[in-house]
Amino acid sequence: MKKFLLPLILPVLIFAASCSDQPGDPGAAGPDIITMVFQQGLYPYTGWAGTADVTLVEASPGSNYGGWDYNLFGTHPTNTYRVAIRFDLNAIVPSNVNVSCAKLTFYLDSSSGSNQIKAYALTQSFIEGTQTGGGGGTGADWETYNGASYWTDDGAEGDYNTTAISDTVDISSSSDTVTLTLDNDTVENWIANPGQNYGMIIIATDESATLNWVMYYSRDYSNVYKRPKLVVSYSLP
Repeated sequence: MKKFLLPLILPVLIFAASCSDQPGDPGAAGPDIITMVFQQGLYPYTGWAGTADVTLVEASPGSNYGGWDYNLFGTHPTNTYRVAIRFDLNAIVPSNVNVSCAKLTFYLDSSSGSNQIKAYALTQSFIEGTQTGGGGGTGADWETYNGASYWTDDGAEGDYNTTAISDTVDISSSSDTVTLTLDNDTVENWIANPGQNYGMIIIATDESATLNWVMYYSRDYSNVYKRPKLVVSYSLP
């Protein structure tokens, strides 16, 4: 994947409206709330390159999709798809902020049927990789988190906390976006302890249905405005 040279000066984005102007339920707001947006190539500054995402494909267990333009959730036609995604939050300083709102938004490409998704915190780091379906040990796949070392079980089973860190959200073609509201304490911990920020895995609640899938754009998609976006609102300690 392309990497961008990062500027030395980081602008801080401060909005009075906080998360309330993002897709989904209104979030925190107030004069002391700072909101920072993370979106590959665009925010918190042009060229920012702190997102990693990869679709794990059951039908192609040794294939990496880290360079693919899409994130696919659900079953297609009967094979399971999951997405591992991580945002570098080091731009938020100081590290002991109080998070009041965190929302993750995906932008729709196409879908079939309907399903629901929720997020779980990974307990194992992953390497995104650069392939669009090929093998060769370049990154995470259904069986491994780096192309060589195996997940505890296929599909990252055993390598995420089983308590969800988001709400449960319907996914279908009826909306061009889907937004997950993330657990504030989890995001706070990622900010305070970057070494524990392994990211999250997005899993459909029904992985037994046939042709219940939704495809969203990934961080590699050419239109930067349709890449996954994380919005974090917080106050200073």
